[in-house]
Parts: sequence; C-alpha cells; structure tokens
Amino acid sequence: MKSSNRRAVIGTWGALVLALSLFLATPPAGALITGGFEVGTLAGWSASPGSRAGVEDLMFSLGGGIGDADPYWLPVEGDLFGYLLTTPVSPASGYFSLTSDPFYAGAGQLLDFDLFFDTGESSLSQRTGMARLIPEGEGPDDPGALLYSRSVRDLAELGADGWRHVSHRFDDSGSYRLEFLISAGNGCPSLLDKSGTAIGFDNVCLHPSPPIPEPSTVALLGTALAGLALAARRRIGRKR
Repeated sequence: MKSSNRRAVIGTWGALVLALSLFLATPPAGALITGGFEVGTLAGWSASPGSRAGVEDLMFSLGGGIGDADPYWLPVEGDLFGYLLTTPVSPASGYFSLTSDPFYAGAGQLLDFDLFFDTGESSLSQRTGMARLIPEGEGPDDPGALLYSRSVRDLAELGADGWRHVSHRFDDSGSYRLEFLISAGNGCPSLLDKSGTAIGFDNVCLHPSPPIPEPSTVALLGTALAGLALAARRRIGRKR
C-alpha cells in the first residue's frame, strides 16, 4: 500500500473512532432533584401545614416491629433519608404532603426513588400513602400521575411496606412536581393509633436523557464510513 493511501486509511479510521466516541458518549450521572438529602436538609421541598417532615439517619418503626414492620429503618444508600410523618392535627386539605420544587423533565427521561410506608395505626384509620407527579400549572385537585399507593388496610395491623424502588419514564417534556402524600383518614383514630403513619424516601434521582448526536457528528460518521468504503473498493480494484 502506498504511503499516501496508508495515511488516507489511517485518517479515515481516526475520523470513524472520533465519530463513534461522540455518538456513544456516556451520559452524565443523574442529578438529585433536592440536591441530595446527605446535606441534612429538605432544601427544595415544601411540607403542607400540619405535616412533619425532615431528614434522618435512622427511624424506629412506628409499628415497633409488630406485624410486617421492621424494628427500624435505615437509608438505602448514604447516611440519611427523607421522611413525611402525620401529626395529631388533621390537615384542612385532607392530606399531609411534601412537594418538590418544580423541575424540568424531557420526554424519555427516567425518574426513580426508593420509598417505604410505615404505620403505627390500625386499619380503622383508613390512611393511604402515595407518591405522584403533578404537571406544573395544574390545580391542587389534579390527581397527576400516581406512582405509588398503599393503604393502611393493605398492611398487617401496625405494619409496613418496606423499601420499594419506584421508577417513571416521562412521555412528555415539561415542568413537574413530585409529591409524597398521606391521607388524613377518617378522622376517627382507634385506641391502637399511637404514633401515626410515615413515608420514607431516598435516592430521588432524575436521570439525563440519552445523548442525541449533533448533525456534525452524524456527518463526520458518514464521511468516515464513506472513506472506508472507497478505500476498500480501491483495494479490490487493484487485486483484479
């Protein structure tokens, strides 16, 4: 092979490798909506009046390990996790809630988090724990997209629904809020209702969209492939 042809082939292969590296670039790590609970605050979240919310490194089960409840809860990862807890004061809205600040999600992006639902109440309380996505601009009564729902009646007496991984892929681009809720129940707690109901959550992560190649990258890839095809044709022609 002549030196000029060799340089052309080497250059073509170099362009192909560069184009493929740009085309298959690994997306960056996902960003936590809150900036992370590891800082020890719920910055980026707002609790409704009458709700109790915070960050813990360990939470004793409200059911005290009775029924399906674990004796205590630990973070899934890291040192801290967030929680929402009911209080004796029934909220006027009918829900104890913790809502994220609005965030933008593109079509195809993935949101995921870990969540537990734990109760120190009897099934008579009729409370329900939920997680939902609400499109920005919708009213407070809009149900949004329900990502998780479990009732105290679904659990054993003073029971719990232990850490579950929840994920959602967005169909439409837009601004959203993530909300954790516990319904106020029937307002008639039984004698067994000692310490309320809680939702714990950890690793709330909005993953980036898969990379979309720029037109220049596609053009570079096409040029490299065309160059390789031309070099192969020349070699075949010389052999004939």
